[in-house]
Amino acid sequence: MDFSFHSVYDEVILELRSLNQKFSKACHDSDVKTIRLYDSRFHGVFVALSNNTFLKRFIETLESHVARIENMYYIADAGKSRSPKQHEELISALQKHDLAAACAVVRKNWVNTLIC
Repeated sequence: MDFSFHSVYDEVILELRSLNQKFSKACHDSDVKTIRLYDSRFHGVFVALSNNTFLKRFIETLESHVARIENMYYIADAGKSRSPKQHEELISALQKHDLAAACAVVRKNWVNTLIC
């Protein structure tokens, strides 16, 4: 989050909202493939804003290894109900330019995935 926070402007907020709406619909429809697609795109916005090629490659590698865990998380009801709300909390924190709150939401989002 620190890598991209200062690059989050209104158009980025609009993009995040659009992606989260698509993500929420996929969660509502229990479409795990589409859920993972839009979750990856949502979080990918921050990676792209970081302009950090090492981070981008590392996350691409990591995503291929955690796919099974993410599938289990999104098959479980908790994953589909919590994540869109957490994305919305993150967007709200970013709109308020509150880095500490944004980081706390990201941590909560990642930890929830681990305790599914």
